[in-house]
Amino acid sequence: MPHDALASAVDRFSDEVAVTLAELAGRPVDDLRREVVVEAAAIAAALIDADGRVSDDECWGYLGAFGVHIDGLAGATPAQVRGSGLFTGKRAWVQRPSTLFDLLVQADRRDGTRRSHVYYRLAMRLAHTVASLDLVPSPTELAALEDLRTCLLEAMDAAGVPRPGHPLTEDPPVGRTPTRPGGGETGRAPAASPGPAPELSRAPADPPRPLEELLADPR
Repeated sequence: MPHDALASAVDRFSDEVAVTLAELAGRPVDDLRREVVVEAAAIAAALIDADGRVSDDECWGYLGAFGVHIDGLAGATPAQVRGSGLFTGKRAWVQRPSTLFDLLVQADRRDGTRRSHVYYRLAMRLAHTVASLDLVPSPTELAALEDLRTCLLEAMDAAGVPRPGHPLTEDPPVGRTPTRPGGGETGRAPAASPGPAPELSRAPADPPRPLEELLADPR
């Protein structure tokens, strides 16, 4: 059933992205899972709002996936969800990288890692599952999927982080030229350093802001 598939996609996104954040922040996974569930809910809401029509199937799928995680959703009906305006205006969410995703991308740029790939892979799986809640996804829902994909990949490109499936030495996508950390352009993606991880990844001169503060920031 699509509803069960959505709950599974949400759980997998929440579990794996929370583990990735916990490794980055040195924090217990359980401390971060709720923030990641909120992120998953935003992705789902953006796809549901894409065509301006909120179907019963979309509502039931959303309630089944998030009702156990988010206060106020348990026991709600599709009519109540539509009346609350829960999804109104959420379509724009796919136009810009979220604070959480940008945090992962910037950590990848600094440390030479690919944590953002975990988010990308599971976010796209989640978004496709939401689109499948309707028997036939609308053209605007499919456009929202492409907007999300493009948004996430372009954020990686801008930071010089290789796209998923691209080796570190592979040429960048046609039409996109990554920027060197010091400014200026280069025709190739940055190569992996042959030496040990830079000291910055262990003791940055300017410590990053606390994870909770970053996640609490507006988009």
